[in-house]
Order: sequence, then structure tokens, then C-alpha cells
Amino acid sequence: MDARFWLIQAFNGISYGALLFLVGSGLSLIFGVMRMVNLSHGSYFLLGGYVALPSGRRRCAPSPTR
Repeated sequence: MDARFWLIQAFNGISYGALLFLVGSGLSLIFGVMRMVNLSHGSYFLLGGYVALPSGRRRCAPSPTR
């Protein structure tokens, strides 16, 4: 395990932590304003993941050859 591996892992951890912060702050903001839990915020998060996964595969990963 070299320094590049740890740099990538640190970036993954920071980006995942930022993502969880955004989801948590969005949920707490909605709860603070409306005084009720609105779970549609999570469905938008899931929709973004479904859109980002295929576009990331097309853009970043090489096409599989069989």
C-alpha cells in the first residue's frame, strides 16, 4: 500500500462525509422549518445516485470487451 492508495482513501472518506453532511443538514433544515419529517429528501438523493451511476460509468470507465 503506497501513498497514492491512502490519498484516494482519504478523498473517498472526505467526499462521503460531505455527502452525508449535505443529506443530514437537508433533513434537519426541512424538519426545523416544517416540524415534520419529510422523507422525499431521501428519494431525491437516490434519484441523483441513479442518474450519476450510468453517466459515471460511461464517462470514466472503459467499455467491457468480451
